[in-house]
Amino acid sequence: MRITNTMMINNSLANIAVNKNQLSTLDTQMSTKKKINRPSEDPIIAIRALRLRSSLNEVTQYLEKNIPDANSWMKVIQGALEEGENVVSDLYKNCNQGATDSYSTEQRATLADDLQNLKETYYDQGNVDYAGRYVFSGYRTDSRLTFASEAEADNYSYSITQGLTADNFDTKYVYSNPVDVTDLESYINSTAAIPDVDRAEVYRMRLAYSDTDSNTIPVLQYQKTDASGKLVTDADGNPVMVNVADKYPIKSTTDDNAIPGDDEILYNANTGELIFGKNAYLETRNQKNLNVTYSKTNFDKGDVKPEHYLFYVRTYRQRCKGTCR
Repeated sequence: MRITNTMMINNSLANIAVNKNQLSTLDTQMSTKKKINRPSEDPIIAIRALRLRSSLNEVTQYLEKNIPDANSWMKVIQGALEEGENVVSDLYKNCNQGATDSYSTEQRATLADDLQNLKETYYDQGNVDYAGRYVFSGYRTDSRLTFASEAEADNYSYSITQGLTADNFDTKYVYSNPVDVTDLESYINSTAAIPDVDRAEVYRMRLAYSDTDSNTIPVLQYQKTDASGKLVTDADGNPVMVNVADKYPIKSTTDDNAIPGDDEILYNANTGELIFGKNAYLETRNQKNLNVTYSKTNFDKGDVKPEHYLFYVRTYRQRCKGTCR
């Protein structure tokens, strides 16, 4: 093959151009301290650089913002828990003091006021926030644990479904033939015998709230089981529920000392209690997936909002007085 001078010159010029380009690239890298300046120079390196940049941004955010933010968040929680522990300790001390026989009625009334104040202080710890987010409100960080004012509390009505277990049942004593202690003189002056006070033990289940709606009877139900004890579901896989009131009627009462029949349940909206007759209690207490649904409208300032409880708040609606905004 014949190699001409022109070919040699062209090859030399091409090599010089390549070297100049490489020199320019290296000079640019040295001055800019960057491997590439345009993605087109090396697409693979460009993709790797973008991934590294994203990872670096995440690490920087964790280091400079997330970790300090989490530390501050934990300090707020720790402070609130420590204060709550101190409040519980004070509650315990006051209760022990109130149980002392030497305390007068006035002193016990003062202790009762102190207990109420300590209760409010305890719930206030549940409303602590960090950077505008309430730390004890679960994922509802924009909502206080308790109602902030009477106006706010008065705007809502809840229908609450509360899950139950056998641990939710206990017993209490009720009394009949009570003596009116405000009119003891009439008993002294009377020749009739002072009636004996009868005491009876009843089974009860306390709702999460007192002063519930008396015009709505609670719905108490549990999931049906077959002969082998297996939970029953319908064709769609939904639980088949049994309404307790179909067998044991639930009746409303305002008498704190009312005694239910063996086959009935009494509902005291004032105290937030269901009082069970013997048969109703024995059949209901160990049922699976037991729950009660009831309504409550009369909330007060400082009451815990139902949506922050472990049980499920099915619905709630705003009741507006005047103009709703």
